[in-house]
Amino acid sequence: MSTRPFARRALALALAVQAAVVVVGSPTARAATSVFTAVADATAASAQPEVNFGTTSRLVADKSPDTRSFLRFEVAGLVGAPTGARLRLWVTDKSASAPEVRPVTSPWAEGTVTWVTRPSVGSAVDDTGSVSAGRFVEYDVSDLVTGDGPVNLALVADSTDGTDFASREDGVAANRPQLVVETDAGTEPPPGDGYAFGLIGDTGYSSGSIAKFLNVRDSMNDAGLDFSVHIGDFKSGDTPCPDSVYAENRDRFDGFTHPLMYTPGDNEWRDCSNKDDRLAHLRSVFFADDQSLGTPSATVERQSPAFPENAMWHAGPVTFVTVHTVGSDNNSGASEFGARNAADIAWLEAAFDAARARNSAGVVILTHANPGFPPDATSRSTKPGFKPFLEVLRFEVKDWGRPVLFVHGDTHKFRVDHPKILGSTRPNLTRVEVYGPSDEHWVRVDVDPSDPDLFKVRSR
Repeated sequence: MSTRPFARRALALALAVQAAVVVVGSPTARAATSVFTAVADATAASAQPEVNFGTTSRLVADKSPDTRSFLRFEVAGLVGAPTGARLRLWVTDKSASAPEVRPVTSPWAEGTVTWVTRPSVGSAVDDTGSVSAGRFVEYDVSDLVTGDGPVNLALVADSTDGTDFASREDGVAANRPQLVVETDAGTEPPPGDGYAFGLIGDTGYSSGSIAKFLNVRDSMNDAGLDFSVHIGDFKSGDTPCPDSVYAENRDRFDGFTHPLMYTPGDNEWRDCSNKDDRLAHLRSVFFADDQSLGTPSATVERQSPAFPENAMWHAGPVTFVTVHTVGSDNNSGASEFGARNAADIAWLEAAFDAARARNSAGVVILTHANPGFPPDATSRSTKPGFKPFLEVLRFEVKDWGRPVLFVHGDTHKFRVDHPKILGSTRPNLTRVEVYGPSDEHWVRVDVDPSDPDLFKVRSR
């Protein structure tokens, strides 16, 4: 057994965890989604006709002075025939009329293209109206993606109110251009082989957000998933916390037609005026027994009567664990923090112990808070609410050595990356952040025991 940086508790029960999500049934039809990032992009400006802008962090489209941008994606490894494709761009400067998207019809290169040498373009395939800064805009480019191979796109303005987007050189990886390709991927792998689960969180912030959540739930119910996980925050932090909001969301969660696991966020208790009472009520409504939410439910292992929200289960060769951390520095300094933080650390250690005992191929950690991973860290990673947890996480990930998927919500920005933990990068750690309340999407994770990477993450 490894020597950890914190005193160990007697966790014999946790080491004997055998709870499982049971996958039954025959293979079912499914769709797949692959996300590709741009391999080249550049802006060409008529005001500087011989200047190359291939290394700038912004893509610009404007009609006065005439400015265009070009993008290239390399589509590879599609499973099945494409059934749809979306270009996703992060808006950095709002516009009353965002540009058209057109196919590029002649060669170009990121490092040499200028206004003088700009490629020719075809007719518009999609257009949109006004866009706001600080969010993604999507264009339907389905007609331009027919299979594996390069996809070259142009942003051509139809207004003098120019638009700026993040380029592939943007400092935030999650903001870089994406091509999301949907395919008809045949059937789900049979039980005992691969399987898939869904991820969602930060929902229900408004009536519009609730409607989006219900649409996403329908999509997830139709996707042939074996189970799903809600990463917390099922209401806005500045709305009241009556008993009814918990009952309503419990009913919504039970509307999933497969097991749904849930870990709390800060909005549903910490941001309430009567925090401790609301946390106790939340636990009584959502974690009263060893069954998950959803219909049908699944059996999970609860850490203890005091912390029933911390759950563990196994699916195939993977150990899953939920850990109750929340935004706003994990409620550090409050009276409840010390015991919950100690329980979280003990439960995280227990999950890795259970994974070792059953020789799991991977571990999935599911928690609400972004604990301060770069590039969002600033000073968060050294705050008392997260630092002890991160120290244990860093140790366990390194000692484990096999794939670890760390899933969180909180900061409302879909991303998949390999973050640093207190300054250290571990190649076996992959972070997934789920979409926020403004994006009508969810995340699919396929588990393939035959693949050394084990997890394949896709936006849906």
